[in-house]
Amino acid sequence: FSYAFQTLGILEEAGVGLNSGTMRYSEGPSGYTYENALNALVINVAIWGIVGWYLNRVVKGEYGRTYPFNFPFLVSYWFPDEVIEDIPASLAKVSGSESISNERQSHTGIPIEPVSSFLKDQEVEGKCVSIHGLTKKFLGNKTAVDGLTLNMYSGHVTALLGHNG
Repeated sequence: FSYAFQTLGILEEAGVGLNSGTMRYSEGPSGYTYENALNALVINVAIWGIVGWYLNRVVKGEYGRTYPFNFPFLVSYWFPDEVIEDIPASLAKVSGSESISNERQSHTGIPIEPVSSFLKDQEVEGKCVSIHGLTKKFLGNKTAVDGLTLNMYSGHVTALLGHNG
């Protein structure tokens, strides 16, 4: 970044300024031009963008699930609705809810966080609200809710947001 400004300063000092004709101009012995600096910046943005994207999905944060280290090579990552065979079992498990088929869980391609044993105990004791396969259709074959499965636990705040927020 500083080389780009240094090259820009040299061009301004020479009274030429920066334009399409002087982007490849260099007085220095290295031959480093403003165009070289811009190309280096674009390449750096691409490399660090890819590294950030990868680490954001692999390194465990405070919330959410991580993907396996080889997730970019899984077909299920790029096409979650088409392939369900290569989704790791750890990403396809729904917490404590065995009534839902594994196909349904995996087909969404959405990683689901595991539920702690404390919350699983609430399910067994009947101290939580469980919804399985809820569907709502309106006249004209308009589906508003299709197969919603949800567990709401005691002591947790649950918010459902629709298309209007």
